[in-house]
Amino acid sequence: MIQSDRYLSDKERRSIDFPLELNAASAAEYTALKAQHPDTLVGFEAGGNFMFYGEDAAKVAKVLNSALFTRETALGEAQVTGFPPSLWARKSKELWSAGNDVYLAGLNEDGTHHQTKHLHKEDYLPIGSIINMDGRKFRIDGVDFDKGKVSLQDMALADLRMPIFREEPLSVVRELYEQQDEALDAAPEKAVDYKVGDDVVVDLPTRTIEGKIGYVGETDVRIDTSAQGQSWDNEVINKRQFEDGLRQNEQVTTQPDDTVKTVAIYPAEENRMPYDIVIQTIGSKSPTLDAVEPERSTLELAGNFHITDDDLGVGGPKQKFARNIEAIRTLFQLEQEHRGATAEEQQVLSQYVGWGGLADAFDPGKDNWAKEYAELKGLL
Repeated sequence: MIQSDRYLSDKERRSIDFPLELNAASAAEYTALKAQHPDTLVGFEAGGNFMFYGEDAAKVAKVLNSALFTRETALGEAQVTGFPPSLWARKSKELWSAGNDVYLAGLNEDGTHHQTKHLHKEDYLPIGSIINMDGRKFRIDGVDFDKGKVSLQDMALADLRMPIFREEPLSVVRELYEQQDEALDAAPEKAVDYKVGDDVVVDLPTRTIEGKIGYVGETDVRIDTSAQGQSWDNEVINKRQFEDGLRQNEQVTTQPDDTVKTVAIYPAEENRMPYDIVIQTIGSKSPTLDAVEPERSTLELAGNFHITDDDLGVGGPKQKFARNIEAIRTLFQLEQEHRGATAEEQQVLSQYVGWGGLADAFDPGKDNWAKEYAELKGLL
């Protein structure tokens, strides 16, 4: 059987040819990356493959019908699967089309990792997109990946206030969506000017990406979003999608003079933090401009934060938990309002101490932490 190569099954043979190298440093990097993307299938290049571990591995193996092994790794005993880097484009699209967020971390020469691709399931078929079908325009109202169905609203009937919907297979609608993308790619468009190092804000149908252009390729643009410089804190988006976002911003900033707004910031009082912000609408065609009184509001602009509390981080587990929760809520508020923290909010954020000593908060079996567990789960 050995001589005729019948001793091992195909699955066993693949396990021999399937390197699982993952040293301690890489394991720590993977753990940090997975913590940043807990609901994303994270493929981590190791041993010559993009590897998936634990629950991610089980989901990937089911979608790709790939071999699933249980191995002792630097992460402990875990289920593992993967695919070679040469297949990453096709395999990641398969995972994406099944309704998964997918993040592939490629290997650098120094052993660290960079973002090869980050696919968001909401971008596979964006809600609100318009497609042409049967000579009519339809708006994508909902996508059900589990059932492979898409809910579409007839735009002509919507204008008549008749909310009529139809359901079509996901594969059919995605194909129409891709065909429209190809048609847009072939159409001549106004060139946009940008380069590596530019600060940009790109509004997508499902989210806004803000950062610095780190790389411009033939089909993709990488936007570095990290303020701390982590290699994985970036977004790679389709180049056409990126340039469309820049064109939209250009349209907003080139409105007629009578709709342009200027923002000026003046110190309220010397040597004080609060500032007056004056927002004035400039109307070159307006005869009553001189009579307009500028609207004024105040905003406290916080500077660099300096720790002055000698007891920072001191307290029992429940106290630390409460401070963590307050810091997270503050962060959510800042993100929602698209602004930086005030001095008081910086003080709240500085009280965040992480979860290393608060494992009970994540354990549904701890009765004395049931309230905290429910609060944390609901928040995150």
